[in-house]
Amino acid sequence: MNPSDCRVLIVDDHPMQRLLLGRMLAALPVREVVAASGGLEALELIENGARFDLVITDLDMPGVDGMELTRRIGELPAPPPVALVSALDAQILASVGTLSRLGGRALLTILPKPVSIDALRTAVAAIPDAVASPHPRGTPSTPRADYTVDEIAAGLDAGQFVPYFEPQIELNEGHVTGFEALVRWLHPRDGVIAPGRFLPQIENTPLMARLTDAVLAGALDAQRGWRDVGLTLSLSVNLSPGVLTTLDFAACLTSAVLDRGLDPKTITFELTESNAANGSAVVLENITRLRIKGFRLSIDDFGTGYSSLQQLSELPLSELKIDRGFTARMLDDRVARAAVESSLRLAQQLGLSTCGEGIEQPELVRQLRWMGCERGQGYLFSRPIAPERVLAWLVDWPQRRGALVEEWRVALEA
Repeated sequence: MNPSDCRVLIVDDHPMQRLLLGRMLAALPVREVVAASGGLEALELIENGARFDLVITDLDMPGVDGMELTRRIGELPAPPPVALVSALDAQILASVGTLSRLGGRALLTILPKPVSIDALRTAVAAIPDAVASPHPRGTPSTPRADYTVDEIAAGLDAGQFVPYFEPQIELNEGHVTGFEALVRWLHPRDGVIAPGRFLPQIENTPLMARLTDAVLAGALDAQRGWRDVGLTLSLSVNLSPGVLTTLDFAACLTSAVLDRGLDPKTITFELTESNAANGSAVVLENITRLRIKGFRLSIDDFGTGYSSLQQLSELPLSELKIDRGFTARMLDDRVARAAVESSLRLAQQLGLSTCGEGIEQPELVRQLRWMGCERGQGYLFSRPIAPERVLAWLVDWPQRRGALVEEWRVALEA
């Protein structure tokens, strides 16, 4: 989403703060800025039908404060993402972020005061991801009233769910190492639909396994197509929690890969932290069988779950992915930076490769490289790409790569 398309609501009880934030947003520029002097006024605007792409609210306000406002916005059928602004201690802000993830709230990011225009630009750039995944993975969520389970089932029957591909980039020289497959719904009426509008409705139903099968088949077919034109690119695919509880899942998956003549060593299956460490014997058997067959296994969104270090050390993992919730905040939040640094140090000690998600700025590349992160993905490199456009993007990448590598090398030298 371009900043010029955004409608932003500022909520702050201090007129000067509203004025300063409004001026910075106008400089991006955004399409429209609306100001409210408190949480109650903001709720009245939203509940009376005003639509916003982003709500930026102070945390500490009289009456309805930022925490209550975020919670009540999250209870709406289609909540806009929220950015909290505060000068409070970083550890208090980290607790607010944890509370928001636990409650499945609409929190996009926390912006320490004084807020910079770069931080605002990053928050606006993150809006599409927040809309695509309105609730953190692994937290309770309320299905949005966009599409019914029957409509989703009909879309699966019609083959309308396909993988889009987000590039994964080696952070030293900027080479493309592979792609992560991300599901999209090619709706005949509504166009390309992000997963946040259909996943919550089916996450605990048999349709989730069907969706996983559809995305996996499309991703494997795409990788075979890349191989057929001489490209050796890795593929990462997310596995939904339910599929790993089927005893013969690993065997069926292995057959699907080998039948296409693909090499399991080039394929990584991404597991959420809570799913990988849930203690189920069947899940652990499937995970172990996949590793025995040569597949790579990655812990996705590391640091957002509740697994113990002992559980993680006992899993046959290949990779650790740093959650975008940490990378997005690490430039301004010492707690987030410490979490990223310790996670990368843990990965190195366990012999795991590493990948940082949600990279939006060259400075993030500099910091992650310095900490030892090997690969990254995010909008700095590309948004998810339609399957038919991947080869064209690969042709264009070397020219873009040169400019980007030079930019983050300048940041490194600075």
